[in-house]
Amino acid sequence: MAIKNRIKLSIIIISSAFLLGFINFKQGYKNIITYMNDYQVVLTKEAVFDRIFVNTDFAKLEYMEGNNVFHFISPFTCYMLAIFWGSFSYLLLKKNYHPFIYSRINTKQEALKKLRGPYVQNVVLFVGVYVATIFLFIYLNDVLVYQDMLKFIKRIIFLTISSILISIGLSSLMFYVYLKWNEIIALLVIFISILCLFIVDLNWKTISIVFIGDDTYFVGGIITGFVLIFLSHLLLKNVKYEIE
Repeated sequence: MAIKNRIKLSIIIISSAFLLGFINFKQGYKNIITYMNDYQVVLTKEAVFDRIFVNTDFAKLEYMEGNNVFHFISPFTCYMLAIFWGSFSYLLLKKNYHPFIYSRINTKQEALKKLRGPYVQNVVLFVGVYVATIFLFIYLNDVLVYQDMLKFIKRIIFLTISSILISIGLSSLMFYVYLKWNEIIALLVIFISILCLFIVDLNWKTISIVFIGDDTYFVGGIITGFVLIFLSHLLLKNVKYEIE
C-alpha cells in the first residue's frame, strides 16, 4: 500500500511540474514572440529562458521589458510548489496525531524523519521535471535558434541544482516553524523568505541566487541553499527537545 501511494504521489508531482512548466513556457514564449513581432527583431532560445527564469540585466536586455512584477510569477510559483511538495507529508497530518508517531518510534529524531516523509525526493522530482519540461519545449521549438547552446545547458544544470538546494532548505525551515507554531505561520515565513531572496538577488548584481545573471554556475544560489539546509538542521536538532 505504501509503495502504491508513493507511486500515486510521484505521478501527481510529475504532472504538476509538467503542467506548471508548460504554462510558464507558453507565457514566456508568447512574450518573446510578441516582442519580436512588435520590434521586427530576431531573438534566440535563450531569450525565452531569460523571460521564464528572469534575467535581471533589465537595462541591457530590452526584451525583458523592464523590471516588471509580473516577471517574478514564474519563479515564485515554482518555488512555492516545490516547497509545498517538500512539506506535503507533514501538512497532511494534524498535530494531535504526532504523539502517536512519537510513541511508536524510539527517538524523536527518527520521529521527525517519519513526519517529513521523502521531502528531498519530492523536491528533486518536482524541480527536475519542471526545468526539464521547459528545456524540452525550448529545445523542440524550431522558430528560434541557440546563441550558445553549451552555456545554455550549463546554466540550466546549475540553475536546477541551486533551485533544488534552496527549495530543500526552505522546506526544512518551514518544517521547523511548523513544529514551533503552526502551518499558517510556517507558510507566511516561507512566503516572506522567498520574497527576501528575490530582493537580495535583484540588488546583488555579482551573484545569481534565484534569477539569471552573470554567474553561470549559480554559486550564490548553491551557497544559499547549503546555508539554509545547515541552519534548518541546527534548528531542528534543538526543536526535538520541545515536541513532547
